[in-house]
Amino acid sequence: MSVLQGSEGILNKTDMIIAEVCLQELFEGGAILSDIFKWLDDRDFRIFDVFGSTISPEHGTVWQLDIAAVPIGSGLISRSSFLNR
Repeated sequence: MSVLQGSEGILNKTDMIIAEVCLQELFEGGAILSDIFKWLDDRDFRIFDVFGSTISPEHGTVWQLDIAAVPIGSGLISRSSFLNR
């Protein structure tokens, strides 16, 4: 999360954010999926793709996801293209 917070000054020049997000707190104070999604949403970024995951060797459940997020106005996503299908 600290890396994302450090990017505040360049977000207006950012076309895509690639991040590894945890579904559960893996260490004390660690950001989880909902924290990252809220942070992105508050800055007008939306999830564009989920392209990888890590499975917990102990529980066999998804532990982490690799995500790509883009600004709302990105040409990569178009609300109308989904609605007109």
